[in-house]
Parts: sequence; structure tokens; C-alpha cells
Amino acid sequence: MTSITKNRSDSVQGKQMTVCTRVSVAVDDFLLPLALTESPAERAELERSVPVGRAIMPYFRWSGDDVNRLRDLLNRDPTVERVVNIARTDDSVVVGVVWVNETPALLRSVADPELACLRATGREDTWLLTLRFESREALAASSEQWRSADLNVTIESVNETARSPLRDSSSALTERQREALRAALRSGYFDVPRAATLQDLGKELGVSDTAISQRLRRGIRSLVETKVV
Repeated sequence: MTSITKNRSDSVQGKQMTVCTRVSVAVDDFLLPLALTESPAERAELERSVPVGRAIMPYFRWSGDDVNRLRDLLNRDPTVERVVNIARTDDSVVVGVVWVNETPALLRSVADPELACLRATGREDTWLLTLRFESREALAASSEQWRSADLNVTIESVNETARSPLRDSSSALTERQREALRAALRSGYFDVPRAATLQDLGKELGVSDTAISQRLRRGIRSLVETKVV
């Protein structure tokens, strides 16, 4: 794990700055190891929420749409105590779970008042988390906590800033959003004047124009959040 020094100032021009950090961790040291390794083409993304008691980030989005298979995977996954609910949305599945009593140390640390998890995306064998700390000292303390727990956590980047770090656009989009955006670009939907309509895109992809509209809007929003400073 990358070491973190504590001697760098946390202030810029007299203003306290937060520290945004991207870390990667093996699925075996975090959540859903069975579900993700048995579904290498799918992706899980934790939903940000205020922790209440044991309920630390109890919701996540699943990029696949086979609810029955997902339920079976979760029932067999060692980090899931029980499934509370599963609801299919336009381009993903929202799942509510209760994690097992032995919650992974990295997940428990998310409840720390000096740490906020801005994004957590898991795929196949790795989770990538974007974390915001109140100071470099808080980051160093968490880093030491992970090391003591013998977690395989790698610090990918550290950014001292008052803003959230930029998201990786490749992981910001769902597969269906990416498909819709590519179809829209290819067909001339973004041209002026437009060479295709939502109805045209819906027919091409075999869905309603409402579904296409939602995928485009959500996809564009994700790209803007990724790229705009």
C-alpha cells in the first residue's frame, strides 16, 4: 500500500482543504466477492447514504438485469446476510441488503465522520473507491487502520482540493447508457438539424422512446459530472 506522509499543509491561502483519494481493493477484502467474480461482465456500485447503526451503505446498483440470477448470487455471497429488496429500473437493478455481522473493515471505516465515500464501483476482482477525508491526517490514520487489518488496499491517487475528484468516464456510464449514446451519435441525433429522433433510436435498440430519453439524459449527466471542473 502506498504510504501517506503527514507533514504537508492542509490549507491553501488560509482555507481548509479536503483530501480526495482513489483507492483500489480486492473484492475478497470488501464486498460481493462471489457475485462479482461469477459475473465478470457486470458491475456493482454502492449508493451513498447516511449510515444508521449497522446500515452502512445498504443499497447498491447492479448493471445486469437478470434478477433471479442476481438473487441466487447474493444468497450465496459470504458478505450478504440477507436481501431486503430488489427493484429493476430502466438500466440497472437497485438492491437493498443487510451485510453480515463481520462487516469488512474498509466498509466500517466509511462510517468515520472524517471520511466520506463519494463513489464505490466493483467489477470482477476489484473495487475502486473515491474517498474524501477532512485532512491528510485523517487519510494517514485510515491508511494505518487498513494496514493493521492486513487489507490489500492500494492508494491510486491523492488530490488535495475543495471539490470532488473527477470521475472516470469509462466507469461512470452503464452499458445501456453507453449503447444509447453511441447509437445517438451514429444516427445523427446530436446533429443540427437532427437526423434522427428518439423514436428512431427506440426502434433501433428495441425500447421505448421514453427509455431512450432517460438513458441519454442520465448518460450525458454522468459524462458532465465526470469532465466538468
